[in-house]
Amino acid sequence: MTLVVGVNLGSYAMIAADSRETLFHPDQSEPTTKEDFEKVIETPAGLAAGHGLTTVVFPVIEELSKHPTEMTDPTEIAQYMGDFHGGFLPTARANPAYTPVRTLLDQVGWLVSSVEGGRVQLRMYHSTHEFEPMWYEEGVPGSLLHRYDCGAEPPGGT
Repeated sequence: MTLVVGVNLGSYAMIAADSRETLFHPDQSEPTTKEDFEKVIETPAGLAAGHGLTTVVFPVIEELSKHPTEMTDPTEIAQYMGDFHGGFLPTARANPAYTPVRTLLDQVGWLVSSVEGGRVQLRMYHSTHEFEPMWYEEGVPGSLLHRYDCGAEPPGGT
């Protein structure tokens, strides 16, 4: 199970994650996992971490790292995440070998921290909410679980 947690402490944000990597190879019937994977990535804009299939999650974080000035608007980030995620869906739906991937594609999310207007921001983007950015208020911890159905309400604000 993947777990990513974060908290906005006002003057800085903290993000922590487990170290399991989930991979899917089309020639295998089930995803595989590896340990010792660094999920929290420092980008020029701040910290970012994700959960879900590595092939979906980490290219987005790499893009945030490569284009920090272009990828600062939460709506643009959400659009990019949705487009990138959506690129995997036709293949997953068409190929019976990708059956396990369809479930995993429904459980993709990111926590992203940045400084905007002199204030630290911590946002969650999750596939179950169509990647709509949701802000965590100062002092309120947030988490991304493998399944975003733990009974907790998502953070407020868009």
